[in-house]
Amino acid sequence: MSIELLNEILDYNPNSGEFTHKNRDWPNAWRNGKKAGCANCVSGYIQIRIGGEIYYAHRLAWLITYGSWPKNQIDHINGVRNDNRIANLRDVTSYKNQRNRPTNGRIQGVCWDECNNSWIVSIADAHLCREKDFFEACCLRKSEEYKHGYICR
Repeated sequence: MSIELLNEILDYNPNSGEFTHKNRDWPNAWRNGKKAGCANCVSGYIQIRIGGEIYYAHRLAWLITYGSWPKNQIDHINGVRNDNRIANLRDVTSYKNQRNRPTNGRIQGVCWDECNNSWIVSIADAHLCREKDFFEACCLRKSEEYKHGYICR
């Protein structure tokens, strides 16, 4: 898959993370403007078929945004596998990608406080702040990991 071909057949919205089919002539005219891809029923990742090959949407988002394939794996920062907004994607090693896996459906260092209707962000048993937005809480947690060099388990 080349970036030229990708740009020819699909549009990518970096704010929503969605791909749509570009306007093309018959026989694919029925796809024009429609959402591209669907979620894999096992993994939850969005897959898009192009020329008989299946590609993950998060990898295509990286290619179309940066002009080259990712060097490693693509990590969904907030842990939501179908959230392909470019702000939610990062190129990381397998080790770092595994570190970001949710444990029992949770992101480490981010937990919901029902009494205050906010997300508590902590690192190394230290409370950092409260956030109303889950994505913002996850981003803050990740930035603190990098800032302090913590490997959290």
